[in-house]
Amino acid sequence: IFVKPRGELPRVTLTLAAPGGLRAETLDNNGISNLTSLAMLKGTKKRRENQIVPEIERIGGKINSFSGMNSMGLSISVMADDFERGMDIFEDVVKDASFPGEEIEKLRKKTAAAIKEQDKDIFEKGMRHLMIDLYGSHPYSMRMLGETRSVGLIAREDIVSFYGDHVTPDASVITVVGNIDAQKVMDSVSRRFSKWKGQSKPIEPKPVDPLEKTRKEDTYMYKEQSLLLLGFPGVELTDKRKYTLNVISALLSGSDGLLFHMAREEEGLAYASGAVSVPQIDPGYFLIYVATTEDKLAKANETVSGVLDRIKRGEVPDGDIEASKNRLISQHAQSLESNSSISMNMTLDELYGLGAENYEKYPSGIRAVTKDDILKCARDIFGKDHVVIEVHSAR
Repeated sequence: IFVKPRGELPRVTLTLAAPGGLRAETLDNNGISNLTSLAMLKGTKKRRENQIVPEIERIGGKINSFSGMNSMGLSISVMADDFERGMDIFEDVVKDASFPGEEIEKLRKKTAAAIKEQDKDIFEKGMRHLMIDLYGSHPYSMRMLGETRSVGLIAREDIVSFYGDHVTPDASVITVVGNIDAQKVMDSVSRRFSKWKGQSKPIEPKPVDPLEKTRKEDTYMYKEQSLLLLGFPGVELTDKRKYTLNVISALLSGSDGLLFHMAREEEGLAYASGAVSVPQIDPGYFLIYVATTEDKLAKANETVSGVLDRIKRGEVPDGDIEASKNRLISQHAQSLESNSSISMNMTLDELYGLGAENYEKYPSGIRAVTKDDILKCARDIFGKDHVVIEVHSAR
């Protein structure tokens, strides 16, 4: 449990996170973490669904559950004066969620509809192919919503068991951030959860098989736009190169990024472009994307390769590097303006073994990145085999 007094506005955010997400799933139960997190808010042993979310909203608060690639959990934001009322519901949901069968059936249907909608989205379709090629049999290759088949097979008993295996006192992290009396809040949370029972089922590290060669895949959609995705094996959350890769992604992104200049020089080459580094508990990935037209996919691929070669040769102006670092630090500061953002960062970082105050290290980590770091990291990461996905406009 971590408590952080912050700010003058009378708001408080409380977040609980536990191991879960894709990393805890298999092909047969893919989507169970997402279903479980949604079903948490559908009722408890003493509260119906309309006594959870609506009750929090009536006091000007918000309550949300979440599930991702490595975790799942619950977050609540309320006025400071209503903290204990909010905590009553939060505690009840965490400790006594009932997972009503009729609500789970509704969630299965909604999830199946959401999967169909994802399949219509050009970026989602491209990312599905990319993650499968990058990760093979690793759980990260799966869709967070699950697949229609696997979601249809998940029974209420499976959800109850999954929740009991992962959302437990020995594996969970709770963080409270806001305009609070730290000792009173710590006493309240500790008292409420001191008798919470349960033993977690460990999620073992899963190796990611290296790419044996560069993979290229073409897929087709009835869309006006086409899409180029390049995916490279990335780094783990504990790898300090994550800061360098963030700087590289910033160099490639934005209106003053290298990919934007590429698009400007090659008139009409791209509608949108950018890059993102996604470190994970198990090795993450580095993504470059270019939205373009069918006839310019090959040229876009060639030009992206040229930009990466420039970075690997160290042909990036010092001024561009400093501007990218400053932009990242500024964006990071802006992202931490709310209690909810800080609470989520603290909770997940502690859960992942980085420490609850890890978010404070980000600016110094970015400032420490040198041009030599960029050169070496680019050669390490972009010198590897990678995945190229081209989503063509079907005619």
